[in-house]
Amino acid sequence: MKPILILSAAAAALLGAAGLSAQPPGPPRGGPMAMFDSNRDGKVTLDELRAGAAQMFAMIDSNHDGRVTEEELRAHHQQMMREHHGGPPPGADRGPPPEGHHRGPPPPPPFAELDRNSDGAVTLDEFQAHLESHFAKIDANHDGVVTMDELEAAHRGMRPPRP
Repeated sequence: MKPILILSAAAAALLGAAGLSAQPPGPPRGGPMAMFDSNRDGKVTLDELRAGAAQMFAMIDSNHDGRVTEEELRAHHQQMMREHHGGPPPGADRGPPPEGHHRGPPPPPPFAELDRNSDGAVTLDEFQAHLESHFAKIDANHDGVVTMDELEAAHRGMRPPRP
């Protein structure tokens, strides 16, 4: 499940707030692909992923010291949630989302997964390496390109079968 969550979180971070709309289960057509697909050819290359990750990292690194702390990551996610929900009061419970949908951007990965050397901060290299490892898992035919079909197949593969 983490590859889609990571790419979805990245998309939400770069695309900013988006209104809630009824969408079928699966990755949104304008989500991760739109954010990383800089040339709009319907495919994401490793170079496009790295460039998108660098943009996202710069947004999260609020003090611009080249290192993202757990606090910066948390603050960025909270800001995305506020933007996505139109600024609900802290602690407000909107109830569960409709089946197959989610409310807001997915949570970031556990900080320890990003901080590979356990020094209390994530560098751009660590951040990109994390996304690249998920990219490799989604790239089913190992051609160095992720298509919407591969992204959707990865999403389908992480959902439990419906009865």
